[in-house]
Amino acid sequence: MIDLSTQLDLMRRGETSAAELAEHAIGSAGRDAERGAWELVDAAGARAAARVADRRRREGMQAPLLGVPIAVKDVIDVAGLPTRAGSAAWSRLPSRDAGSVAALRASGAVVVGKTFTIEWAYGIDGLNPHRPPCLNPCAPDRLPGGSSSGSAAVVALGSVAAALATDTSGSVRVPAAFCGVMGLRPTFGTVPIDGVVPLAPSYDVVGPMATTIADLALLHAVLTGRRDVSPAPWRGAPPRVGVVEALLDPPLCDPEVSETLHALLGQIERRGAHVELVVIPQLERALALHRTIQMREAADVHHALGTDLATVAPPVRERLLAGAALDPATVAAARRARTELASAIDAALATHDALLAPAVTVPPPLRSAADPAPPSRVAAAGAPPTPLRDTLLAAPVPFTQHGGPALVLPAGTTVAGLPVGVQLVGARGADARLLALAAAFVEAAPQDTR
Repeated sequence: MIDLSTQLDLMRRGETSAAELAEHAIGSAGRDAERGAWELVDAAGARAAARVADRRRREGMQAPLLGVPIAVKDVIDVAGLPTRAGSAAWSRLPSRDAGSVAALRASGAVVVGKTFTIEWAYGIDGLNPHRPPCLNPCAPDRLPGGSSSGSAAVVALGSVAAALATDTSGSVRVPAAFCGVMGLRPTFGTVPIDGVVPLAPSYDVVGPMATTIADLALLHAVLTGRRDVSPAPWRGAPPRVGVVEALLDPPLCDPEVSETLHALLGQIERRGAHVELVVIPQLERALALHRTIQMREAADVHHALGTDLATVAPPVRERLLAGAALDPATVAAARRARTELASAIDAALATHDALLAPAVTVPPPLRSAADPAPPSRVAAAGAPPTPLRDTLLAAPVPFTQHGGPALVLPAGTTVAGLPVGVQLVGARGADARLLALAAAFVEAAPQDTR
């Protein structure tokens, strides 16, 4: 599948049509059904919307996304399609689109269907015991990451060039990194969140996945109502990039991930960027305070939904029960600590155009792995294996506390050919600036990851 911007160009030149693109997406979804990336495909709805798009184009009408197929994570409402949120027993049939879907459709996008997600979007590994497995397109024996596993996978497979996802802890960034695509967590509150099944409302964000920076920028512009959709590498003064040292070094970071990102940094420095190490001590507290806030908010969400916990798989049920039992004073203290951490990240960004860290500190683990830990951590400290969830959240969660944009790009591969992602973090509201900087990183990345 060609990228979204190229699809638009081909349709404008009359070399393809929305109907042809929709048929490709529907056919690809059928051929890849065993890969588990799709929750459901709305073939009839996609064909009807594509016909309308083609007619509008013939009539001379224009729209930013006119005729391009997209996929939507199954926690986001699409009118007339069930929203199941990866649940075993719960669903709803919305009569209206979520705000984010409405924005894409108003710009001419064609919704092909809904994508796989972890149960209630409350997980990071990509596993859902209530669904057939969603396989990682880059390595089927490896985890795809979650909870936006299906959205990352359908883009990586080429079924569609773009997909809508959500990110509460790292649910856009981890699967984007593991599946070798790009993903953006926009500044908190800038993309409509109505019509989305919540997980932790003070963290929940809707964001796009795609394969090029130009496509991410276009989708971001549509979702936020912005006009600037053409990011370019930096102009004028060289950017200052702060490398978050603690997340790139042992014992936390896998050596191959660290080496891949340091190689990319070398390329960026040769292009004129100023790169320096940044130390943010408060990051060490991020995982614990995030866990506290998220568990409390998720418990409140499911109390309001009336979720039958007997239908929920043990890992998610245990988190919901633990969240309900949290002392309010503990939660309040975690929220105060979150504000302090956000201020520390603000201070680092005051002197840097972006912060750089791994998207995930390890390559995609084997599906059969129970609780893998970075080998260096076990060897260096003799510590017991780090729980898989903590390992996968170590890099994205600190910046979730900040509320600014965080963007993941393919940075290269390990010796075994597994994708490695780089995470760029910007100041709140500086999404367009971050996209422009990311364009330069893409130019510096190895050819096979562009």
